[in-house]
Amino acid sequence: MNTDCIACDANKLPGLYSIMTDEHGERTFNYWRQNSAARELFQTKGEIEFSPLAEFNIIYYSAISLAILPINVREVFLKWLSEQRLAGNIRVAFDSNYRPALWEGGKEARFWIEKAWGCCDIALPSADDEKSLFGDKDFEQTIKRLNGYGANFGVLKRGESGPLPLTPIGELPSFKPAEKIIDTTAAGDSFNGAFLGALLTGNSMKEAMLTGHECARKTVGFAGAFIK
Repeated sequence: MNTDCIACDANKLPGLYSIMTDEHGERTFNYWRQNSAARELFQTKGEIEFSPLAEFNIIYYSAISLAILPINVREVFLKWLSEQRLAGNIRVAFDSNYRPALWEGGKEARFWIEKAWGCCDIALPSADDEKSLFGDKDFEQTIKRLNGYGANFGVLKRGESGPLPLTPIGELPSFKPAEKIIDTTAAGDSFNGAFLGALLTGNSMKEAMLTGHECARKTVGFAGAFIK
């Protein structure tokens, strides 16, 4: 993993969070991020600066990043993404990754996440997050709402049931359930990474969906975020 673009702040500390899992591998979180270095992201000597991102052709982020940024930085960040997309300079992949504890309330989270869905090329929502945040009754309602923002390319993650494409692609592949579920930490992230890796190296949507699902179903069989 290349770390050349990671900035260091001598006066700040990394953010910290703990994860507790229940007997089904489902998680609850505690956060200590109020004064983390990540909250100063894109801010240098009082200026908001995104030029380091301009060298990349795809940017992947989640609403966790939005949640920890000051409001003025969120606004400028989404404006910059929109301008760069319209200019054809970058593609944007976004995962709502809703964590209630990081937001002042559901209304604030919905406002910013809706903006982000309207400014992405590859949407990677999870059904549980979207239902929790927007109260969707079923998968179809979630997809219709996302399409309404302009999020038409990507998948809706549904855990062991496998992903649904945001635009129909014909008959779906068969998704195997996990053999065992110990810890669901990083299930979504592992899916996203494998899915994007497959998609961006020329695989079809169906192949990318299978690749992402296979990676995620293996990840949940281990404690922690990494396969041992």
